Amino acid sequence: MPARRNHVVFFLTVLSFVSSAQGATVAPCAKDEHWVRAHNRRAYLRGDGTFVSAANVSAHCQKNPPSYALWAPKLQSGMPPGWLLQVEKLSAWTDEEKERVLEALSFLPEKLLVESVQGLYRLRKSSSFESNPGAGFANSIVLYDSAFNSKQDLSRILAHEFAHKLYHRLTPEDARSYNAAAEWGVFRTKGGQTIFVPMRESYVEDDGREGPNEDFSNNIEYYLFASNTLKKGTPKVSEWILQKYGEAFKLKKESKK
Repeated sequence: MPARRNHVVFFLTVLSFVSSAQGATVAPCAKDEHWVRAHNRRAYLRGDGTFVSAANVSAHCQKNPPSYALWAPKLQSGMPPGWLLQVEKLSAWTDEEKERVLEALSFLPEKLLVESVQGLYRLRKSSSFESNPGAGFANSIVLYDSAFNSKQDLSRILAHEFAHKLYHRLTPEDARSYNAAAEWGVFRTKGGQTIFVPMRESYVEDDGREGPNEDFSNNIEYYLFASNTLKKGTPKVSEWILQKYGEAFKLKKESKK
């Protein structure tokens, strides 16, 4: 019997060692923490502009960033519901990417994080625009592989995609007010179709000329990440965003992890 007990103890010890090596939870984390498995972290740029170097991250308990309980379950696998670009290929979330998304969201103002977004998904590459790091449809946001390279600011990418959702939440009155500040000519055809004509000269990004939706998302992005560029080129829009969303609508200086 003693020999058998020794074998059992040895087996459990080996099992514990293997579990630890694979990154399984050895001890429960605190209530405001979550378990992060060991992984290789690529170099990246944080939402506050800090450059984070590549490293081998050991398994550990990580303090939950703000809104962790809301957004962690929304990191979804598979194809977004109703996604029109079915030719696009799936890409599985890595532990590194999940941590980076949750951190990136923690830098963004609460009013931008539209809670009606039901899922954030991972696909390999945009079939519409090769260099596109992100896209959205209905209540879903997609992040492509390029969103996670070291030259991209993930917080900025997410800000742009959430801004599209924010635009769709504008009331008709707010939409008219924005169009006036952004100098969009609004015309209706005899068939009832609405046509938007760009009337101003300066745009922070050329694709903003496509329509108020893209223009609005670009302007929200620049308001948060390059405010001087927006103020210089389109001061009325900068003022409109300030009046609409208030002084607190700005990047958080640091994510509270």
